[in-house]
Amino acid sequence: MDEPTRSARAGTTLRRALLTTAAWTAPMAVVATAAPALAASVACEMSFPPPSSGNGWSPQTTPGNILSGTSGSWQFTNGGYIVTRDPNQAYDGAITVEVTSPPISFQAGFEYLFTFDYELFEEGPRSMTFDLLVDGEVVPGSHLDTADAPGTGSVEALYTATSTGEKTVSLLFTFESGTEETASDGIRVSGLTAECAA
Repeated sequence: MDEPTRSARAGTTLRRALLTTAAWTAPMAVVATAAPALAASVACEMSFPPPSSGNGWSPQTTPGNILSGTSGSWQFTNGGYIVTRDPNQAYDGAITVEVTSPPISFQAGFEYLFTFDYELFEEGPRSMTFDLLVDGEVVPGSHLDTADAPGTGSVEALYTATSTGEKTVSLLFTFESGTEETASDGIRVSGLTAECAA
């Protein structure tokens, strides 16, 4: 066999090897690019009703009749809630006002950003705290305390869902325990929103 024939056959063999290799590697490239598209098909969704009685939020005071006086407020306000009403009797236990949302859908593994404005009123010797809860769990970064300092500001608090399903969101106002003082501080929370974190 002469040299040109050997070269021609060698070239044919090399081309076949390259085509065979390309045929086997092409599907791997398709799988690698398909994975991100599959992950992107699961999107975070959030439908959050601002606090109001019309949106199905409901307040609950414990003990039940402790704030039945006429001074101060405890009511919905500007997409939030305000508690400035003093207890109407001497009581040294914790007093809570919890304002709870209707069920809201959360998806496991996603982060949700809550934002709100606040105003703290230092009006009496009995201090007050505030926490934002999701299914009874305090959202990190949401805590306020009138004993720290009165004033105004904004809060961003991040909640990570560990399970998928419907959960309730609560605004929890707590009067300091251990004192029978009926004059207390107050807190206003307004403009509460929630959205899927970027």
